[in-house]
Amino acid sequence: METTEKLTTIVQVLDYLTTHDLSQFAQVVGRWVWVEFEEKPSAEIRTGLLEVGFHWNKKRGCWQHPCGHECVHSPADSWYLKSKYGTVPAGEIDTSTQAA
Repeated sequence: METTEKLTTIVQVLDYLTTHDLSQFAQVVGRWVWVEFEEKPSAEIRTGLLEVGFHWNKKRGCWQHPCGHECVHSPADSWYLKSKYGTVPAGEIDTSTQAA
């Protein structure tokens, strides 16, 4: 897979996921995007996620992208963060009307 620059906005991240047919595995949690696979994705998918700025969160068992919003490591579990910030499936967000 070709080298890609790190993405910095939620619109860029969601567009990347849509382009690579991964949006069905993603959800927006607060201002971050989380990608959760039922099984370990291929090396090509993992490499692509790393190249655009995702990181693997072992504790939560998902790939996460901060979308330009850095924060201190949260000790909270996934359930708490999802209930606090809410979640929206990535496929339900229309990025064509959003500013990049």
